[in-house]
Amino acid sequence: MTQWNQTQQDFPLDKSYAQLFAEQLAIRPEQSVAVCDGQSLSYAQLDANSEALAIQLRKAGARTDSIVALMAERGLTLLTMMLATLKAGAAFQSVDVNHPAQRIGELLNLSAAPIVLASQASQQLLDDIYPQLQARPQCLVAQTIISTAHIGEAGNVISEVAGNTAASSATDLALSLIHI
Repeated sequence: MTQWNQTQQDFPLDKSYAQLFAEQLAIRPEQSVAVCDGQSLSYAQLDANSEALAIQLRKAGARTDSIVALMAERGLTLLTMMLATLKAGAAFQSVDVNHPAQRIGELLNLSAAPIVLASQASQQLLDDIYPQLQARPQCLVAQTIISTAHIGEAGNVISEVAGNTAASSATDLALSLIHI
């Protein structure tokens, strides 16, 4: 049993997760990196989506030594949000949206994250807890826009409520960023 479970490997501590992801992207861009609820993303698609979102996070102030609170159900949107936050240079606080609203508010107050990035499905929860937040973080909503049920026919539009369009390209998981 001990021989069978020999899984110890050296981990490159001098590289960030985003750098390690980029290495895998270069090797296997079209390989599926994640599958969830019948949808999948290739390395290239996850890279494109997360990079577009990372650009918007940087514009919102995400940087080294800052925290972005992520509010989304487990899935491809949360994965994209996590990688985008790391690409932006920030750390993330993943908030379990299944916790009671009061508890989520307490967690956000404790972290004092200056940015909260929520999925479209979590926007109402964010609206409900916002009044109890002591600090007033910048709140962004990443909307998933799938034009058809078939993977591969969606468009990626990153926009701000103010009307500034930042990017547009074809990908499987599209995110529209809304400032609230």
